[in-house]
Amino acid sequence: MASVASQSLEGRVELRIAVMTTAVILAAVSCGGSSSDVVIERQFDEQSNESFTATGDGICAGGTVDGVKNDFGEDGFFFENVFVCADGSGSFVVRVEGDASRPEDLENGTWTFVSGGGDYSDLSGEGNYQLASDRCCTETYTGKLESG
Repeated sequence: MASVASQSLEGRVELRIAVMTTAVILAAVSCGGSSSDVVIERQFDEQSNESFTATGDGICAGGTVDGVKNDFGEDGFFFENVFVCADGSGSFVVRVEGDASRPEDLENGTWTFVSGGGDYSDLSGEGNYQLASDRCCTETYTGKLESG
């Protein structure tokens, strides 16, 4: 009789472990974030009027841009821009870095999502940066944004 009770108890323990494992896996899958391709174009002019347009899931269609930090040296450059969405959904900071050892390298770099507010507080992302070849008026950021 003891062997029947012990088998029954072992079966229950195994069943509970299987159910708990399945629940943890399902929770991890459902809590996972989503990823989206994004393209952001920043337009600017000599009077420092700056705006942007964007395409991709999880990001606003456009707004204004404020520069916050920059540093250009012999070895490289970086700058950070604050993108403020016109629809009131929030804002986000993107950092661009690149190599400055050759003049043509100033036109290319990488970007990283630094932080966000409002709808953009849980985003992360990165991609490539390109300045228009005439170095005037348009920057393009392409890459991926992830939420969650």
